[in-house]
Amino acid sequence: MAGSSGVPAPRLLPHTNYLQWDHSLDSWVLQIQKAYDSWKKSRTLTDLLHEFYRRSENPYYSACYLMAFSPDLKFSKPTTLAFIAMEEFSGWLNATHNQPDPQLLNSQLKRYAFTHVTSQKHIALIKLVFRLYKLADNNEEFVPDIKDMLRKKMYKEASQVVMLLGLQDNFSVEDFLVPLVFQDVISVVEDYLDATPSVRTALIGYLDNLIEPGGSTVERDNIISQLDIPDVKYQKLHYKPLSKFMVRIMKKYTLPSSCCPNLTNKKSRGALQFIITRKYRDNNIGNESWREMVSETVGSDKELQMELIQSLCAVNDLKEATHWAHNYALPFEELPQDLQQSIQDMNERLMNGSNECDKNEEENWENDALSNTKHFEFPLSTESIIMIDTLEKLQHFAESELSADVKTVGLDAEWKPAFSHSPPVLSLLQIATNDRVFLIDILSLEKNSSVWHQFGSALFTNQNILKLGFSFEGDINMLKENIKVFESLKMSGLGFLDLSMLWNTLTKDWSIKLPYAVPVSSTKNAASLSHLVHLCCGYPLDKADQFSNWEKRPLRDSQKKYAATDAYCLLLVYDTLKECCERQRIPFYDVCDELMTKVTVKKTVNKKKNTKHYVEIQMPPKPNRDPVPVGWMYAMCTNNLEGFGKKLRMLGIDTEIVPPGRSYEESLQMARSEKRIVLATGSVFNRFFNELPPTFCYKVDERLSLEDQIAAVLDYYNIAVKESDIFSRCMVCNFNEFARVESHTMREMMVESARQATAQPSHARPLSSTQSDFVDYAYCDGDGDEDDDDDFQPGPPLHKMHCYQAKPGEIVKAGTCKTTKGVDIQLAEIPMGVVDRVPLFYICEHCGKCYWDGSHLSRVLQSRSQKLISQTSLKSKLNFNQ
Repeated sequence: MAGSSGVPAPRLLPHTNYLQWDHSLDSWVLQIQKAYDSWKKSRTLTDLLHEFYRRSENPYYSACYLMAFSPDLKFSKPTTLAFIAMEEFSGWLNATHNQPDPQLLNSQLKRYAFTHVTSQKHIALIKLVFRLYKLADNNEEFVPDIKDMLRKKMYKEASQVVMLLGLQDNFSVEDFLVPLVFQDVISVVEDYLDATPSVRTALIGYLDNLIEPGGSTVERDNIISQLDIPDVKYQKLHYKPLSKFMVRIMKKYTLPSSCCPNLTNKKSRGALQFIITRKYRDNNIGNESWREMVSETVGSDKELQMELIQSLCAVNDLKEATHWAHNYALPFEELPQDLQQSIQDMNERLMNGSNECDKNEEENWENDALSNTKHFEFPLSTESIIMIDTLEKLQHFAESELSADVKTVGLDAEWKPAFSHSPPVLSLLQIATNDRVFLIDILSLEKNSSVWHQFGSALFTNQNILKLGFSFEGDINMLKENIKVFESLKMSGLGFLDLSMLWNTLTKDWSIKLPYAVPVSSTKNAASLSHLVHLCCGYPLDKADQFSNWEKRPLRDSQKKYAATDAYCLLLVYDTLKECCERQRIPFYDVCDELMTKVTVKKTVNKKKNTKHYVEIQMPPKPNRDPVPVGWMYAMCTNNLEGFGKKLRMLGIDTEIVPPGRSYEESLQMARSEKRIVLATGSVFNRFFNELPPTFCYKVDERLSLEDQIAAVLDYYNIAVKESDIFSRCMVCNFNEFARVESHTMREMMVESARQATAQPSHARPLSSTQSDFVDYAYCDGDGDEDDDDDFQPGPPLHKMHCYQAKPGEIVKAGTCKTTKGVDIQLAEIPMGVVDRVPLFYICEHCGKCYWDGSHLSRVLQSRSQKLISQTSLKSKLNFNQ
């Protein structure tokens, strides 16, 4: 029997990387395998393995042999024999008093262990074997093996082995980090960067070359070809996802901006265009804040200075362009022609002594255009705004001001918008009581002082004081990130009421009527605090100083007033909501308590089989035997399938998306009259299915991904999508009638639009109802007015447009800035600079949306959506191109 005799000495064969079959161990291996088959991981198997190792002349060899010839090595998990054999070997080594002779662990045996354990992919087993066989002591011997793994494109496995053996200095970022980024195996990349600080800057610098203006695609393709990288995820190498990854890495390891000049330049350009949009299109940034943020963004960068001048000329603000040209001392001959002429005219007027008008205009420049709009006024005196900029004042506030008389406070926070990879820094915390507003200057106070503990206990952990905020999760997170003593404090539940959630609940569940009726179309963001104040108090908030440099000291008086107003208005809104609920018999306090104590319970999956029997409606046979074009189908998507409907529009299919609020009867009548195929899910599908002819209602499988859902619909109706169908319909209004407008006409219309806008008072200027590419660029204070996506990069045209087809003779008139249907052209949606490099634009006749050639089509053709395009059309296109 195997247990009655010792284990023979091993047969180590030189010049081979793999163990050979050793018949002398057959009886032991057979007995261990039978014990494993019968008991799996058990005490019986443990005792047998320990006995096997004890009787072995070289237990290292025996354990390696048992692992190597276990039939389940390739599928190694903690429950397999290969894993258990090594795990018990580790336990035996720790428990035995007579340790094996270290000389038994020679280099040849280490090579066997390396070769066999890396033939499988379970990282826990690899780590265990590397530790037991002390492979790191001979790490240089395994460099050729790792290079062989790289030749086999085993990038993930190679990187893990390099980290375990400490061989990072032997490999460059091109060996496996760059291929892993191109394959979107980001978790492995970050593990490697965690363990190897020396390559962080090198990797970011390497990737920065990919987003160099005009060279990203060429450089990317050269790298893929040179390194022979398979399974590249091209969609992850566009500017937006790649820059997001780079910014995350730079924030995580606090890397300097100097290691990625191209990314920093693009971020700065995007930031500048965003500021210009806020100033001249949205008209919601004050003049002082405007100049403050422009100086901060542009700095000493000569290219950005010239881009600022050109952008200001494009919006026809030559006086402001003149100011910055003088401020930066830019050479006169390098300025745009119209600005040179304006400066010459101004100099002539000065020479003639007729400068009174210009002087008056300069004096009145600080009177913002926003002042033409009536805004909510701070109801208290300026003396009621108290600055807390020392720890002594903060302690006094915690001890005296937060007394038993204070029942409710309004909370808000401010910080400078962050455009770069550097995280934003909390600058100001506002606390409003009934008669005063306290501005806590976070930047002036020591963050680690014990006074913060006292302050937090007096306010945040005190459930007797109701803390009001508006979407203040972002404010609370900023507090915890910037003041570490608050990390452990609970800042939710009883005592914390989010007015945005309260407003949403009272509107949807109780249909509350507020004092002032304000059309949704009259405000840019219907879910913002400004809009709620408008509904409750009659006027919106003045956001002129929201987007300003909150880190600059001393704060301007207008900034202090803005900060105080944002916090104090929460108290007035709360009182107004309470009064309205009392008049309309809505249980106000019950609603508030429910919101503050609400706990989200995760749904548990019942693993028991459902014994109820449901009869599922079966779809009738496919209606089309032969392929039909996209024009055959007229679709209607229910409002829960909006994304699905927009995808169909992208493919060129006429798709009506049911808007929220439309009744079932109205939708059914439209489907019948326009002979549309209804695409729905769940019980909604069942309802339509019983009212419409067969095949005129299709059930969308919610278990599938969006791409698979689209593919299933196309397959059922046998619709052949051609490449020319992509983007052939307007994504906004669903029509397919476009006017072709050349860039010079578009430029004339933009100038005319800017002229008309400056001729109107600010409150009368039209605001676009759709979100432009500039929105979502800044990271501002969280009152619901801004999003936190800071990636905007307009791309140059990459493909010849063949999607949008305009009617013959269709034109637009530059003087009217309208389509032939009489609709305003959405000129404000066009980013600065696009009109200078795009030769042709396509304008939707029905909604005025502007389109131009860009990278969208290439991204569609490189994504999974390419599978939806008829292969017949692709082949014919290829033959035509040949």
